[in-house]
Amino acid sequence: MKNTSLLAALVLISASCGSASQIIKQDFAAAPPARASSPASSSAEAWDDTRARIVRTFAFRALERNLVEEARGYLREACEMDPGDAECHAALARLFLAEGDARAALPYATQAVKANPTNAEAKLVLAAALSENKREQEATTHLENVWSTAQPHVEVARALLTHHASLGGTAAARSFVN
Repeated sequence: MKNTSLLAALVLISASCGSASQIIKQDFAAAPPARASSPASSSAEAWDDTRARIVRTFAFRALERNLVEEARGYLREACEMDPGDAECHAALARLFLAEGDARAALPYATQAVKANPTNAEAKLVLAAALSENKREQEATTHLENVWSTAQPHVEVARALLTHHASLGGTAAARSFVN
């Protein structure tokens, strides 16, 4: 495992299957959004929303059962159906990072943050993808932004420390601790 992979590993650990179950429960507890004015387009859009939620549920259930290939397929489909679904984009980016495919992870991580700029977990995934793609300065900027804008959390602190240490910057890590 490369040094920069430590950051990716921390991000993967923080995104447990427990959060997948929570996301699934939220999906089906929420009422479907009303968007269109005509009954035909409303029905088609409602079906698209429902289908996207079903595919998303399949993806997270497959992840819970460690069915990686199935999960990847469902996640890709869910991401195509709903570019605004930050959780699916972040999950697919985490999956690619876990497999060592940082290049494939980066666009999904970027889209996750674009879809939900306040989502600290999506920002951590983006920082990991940037770091794995040898864009350490951008990763550092994202991590420091998460630290300064989100409520302090042990996972964010751990990610920052690991990131600084992986860059050989024990001085930067010590400075952060102080």
